[in-house]
Amino acid sequence: MIKDSLFEAAFAYKKTRLWQDMWDDEIFAVKFSDGEIGYCSVMGAAKDLIALGVYIGAEGFESYRKLTMAGTMESELRFQESMMCQDCLQLAFENKSELLKEEIEEVRRYTREHGIRLAGKASYPQFLKYRPYYIPWPVENEKEQDRLREAAEAATELARLLTLHTKEEIGFSHFEDDPETIPLLERDEKGYVLKDTQMPPAVAETYLTPQMVDDFTAAKIRKMKKSGSWECEVARMPRPVQEEEGEPPYFPATVLAADFDTQFIVPVYASRQYDENPDELLALFAEAIITYDSCPAVVAVRDVRTYALLQEFCESMGIDIRIDACLPALDDAELSFLDNFSMQEPEDIATAFFEALDQMGEVEEDLPDILVKQLLELAEHEPGILPDKLARKLGLEPYEE
Repeated sequence: MIKDSLFEAAFAYKKTRLWQDMWDDEIFAVKFSDGEIGYCSVMGAAKDLIALGVYIGAEGFESYRKLTMAGTMESELRFQESMMCQDCLQLAFENKSELLKEEIEEVRRYTREHGIRLAGKASYPQFLKYRPYYIPWPVENEKEQDRLREAAEAATELARLLTLHTKEEIGFSHFEDDPETIPLLERDEKGYVLKDTQMPPAVAETYLTPQMVDDFTAAKIRKMKKSGSWECEVARMPRPVQEEEGEPPYFPATVLAADFDTQFIVPVYASRQYDENPDELLALFAEAIITYDSCPAVVAVRDVRTYALLQEFCESMGIDIRIDACLPALDDAELSFLDNFSMQEPEDIATAFFEALDQMGEVEEDLPDILVKQLLELAEHEPGILPDKLARKLGLEPYEE
């Protein structure tokens, strides 16, 4: 249940219309009553979202840094992932249609008890928690509510100060100008004290390193003939999944792997536990090698994160692994991954799949051996799934019921 004090602070903040006087990259800080620092971004100048983002500590603010760099991402997958990485609390004002039923009931309870009439667009307050790789979800505990309230109260005080001083006098700079200090609001028994504080330092990114796969799987892959090259990258599935109703949906991780010789996307199942247990994703990658019945001699990876996941495994299996910025097969695989599968509804995926099969029957040259093997296995398990032209191309008789 949302505290009345948070609703009160939210409506008081909205009355200031602070977003009309500030840009979202003019960061200020608030010192919470528990001693932690929150870094605040006022959104609304662009008229697309009225919100107050609150990034807790240097690690939380690092996600703001990543967000500012999103536009420079060359890979569409990495751009999307930077949007999933936010780590903050947010007070927003939305249309009723954007809120969950429970959120609407909470707002109506408060407004009814306090004689507040909601009218116009973006009139409903919403209190969200952003966790990396999760869908934004309503705040869950009192501490999160208290921090949002304190941030909203500090922002309301800041709006008052801006009627008395210029932004330059208060100490504001644009984030892109790389300021050394930013304004800090700290509350004492008399009210607020305006100070300045250092911009939080950049936080070095750490990479997940798994243990080895099980002995049986490792022995099987060591015996396999090594040939060809795969281009790989750890990626987030663009569509979230939800394990249980009431739980926040999240974005699973996978290894997007493209066989350079065949230009075929190697199917690697997505991991729901990558952030807590990278061993699972490594095991799924190893399983894909066995299922694909082809082990690469070389694995070229996009970045340090993927290298950290696969390095020990590849070296133990006798696979050469290296980081390479130029990965054309992986670039094509990303486009296919996004366009034909991840961003479509299930029925659209099926349509795209059967269209691809139909096109294979029109191809004049021979299909890669590994692809032929997989198509034959598919036909054995799913009789009639292959179009007649493709079946004939593979030496099969058209299916008859």
